[in-house]
Amino acid sequence: MAGWLGLFFLGAILLTFGIGLRRLPLLREAVASSTRGGSKALPLIPPGTAEQQDRVALWIGSFAGGEVLDAVAVDFGSDYPRLAYVPRAAIDPSTGEIDIQGRSYRTALPSSRPFALVPEASVFSGSWIWDRLDSMDGASLFPVFAAAGGFLLLAIGFRFLCRITGWPLANALLAAAGLAALVALDAVLSGSAILGRMESLARRLGLPLSGPLLLAAVEGILGLALGAAETGAPRRRRRPLD
Repeated sequence: MAGWLGLFFLGAILLTFGIGLRRLPLLREAVASSTRGGSKALPLIPPGTAEQQDRVALWIGSFAGGEVLDAVAVDFGSDYPRLAYVPRAAIDPSTGEIDIQGRSYRTALPSSRPFALVPEASVFSGSWIWDRLDSMDGASLFPVFAAAGGFLLLAIGFRFLCRITGWPLANALLAAAGLAALVALDAVLSGSAILGRMESLARRLGLPLSGPLLLAAVEGILGLALGAAETGAPRRRRRPLD
């Protein structure tokens, strides 16, 4: 138990330091300056096509200067999809956002697009944890720390692979495989198909959680369950090397 808590506090300190460092005003200004100095125009959604980001699909008719003509947005995040239309809207040059009926939508393509772990099965689409944290740089600290904390608990839950057998070399190989499985599991859980089902279940249970907060809660509970199983399991004696 002491080892588990030690890993948790060590990981929390490192994550807090990393997130705090990324949000230092001096560092953010330096990154913004370098971006402004050498950045290209934001990649926008091709006219006549629709792009889905998270639970929202946006269709753009055409562009005219710094404006979009005929934009349609569909929000699939609720039980009754919300349809919004605007004949003309100005584009924010810094974020690529437009306003449709009082709500902001991104016309810029995401820098880190979702990928398919198994292309034939859309249920395995998702995004890497570092890409999700990078996309939340401008968000409040609570969802950022929640996402990082959930992943941290899930990672510590895989600690049982370091002592699952009596052979140190086998444990090291299993731990290396577990690291890849950890990252893949996090990406799978963040996919729109699985996350959407978890959001539907949370609504039925009356839980006010969705998106990154729900994903963090699921990963945290799963990590705690693995940690509890490891704590309650009998320890294997280490076998001597021949």
